[in-house]
Amino acid sequence: MALIRHFVSGEEFGSPERTGPVFNPATGERQHEVILASVSDVETAIAAART
Repeated sequence: MALIRHFVSGEEFGSPERTGPVFNPATGERQHEVILASVSDVETAIAAART
């Protein structure tokens, strides 16, 4: 199953400590896992957006 990571400033990052499922809405089938952002991940994204 594919793991979807965060993409900030042209780079993928994020720790797969916490993930959540991604479902196909048409079939209900579980297709991927997405990394759930930490406070640090959000702060990194905000800092990148400001530059």
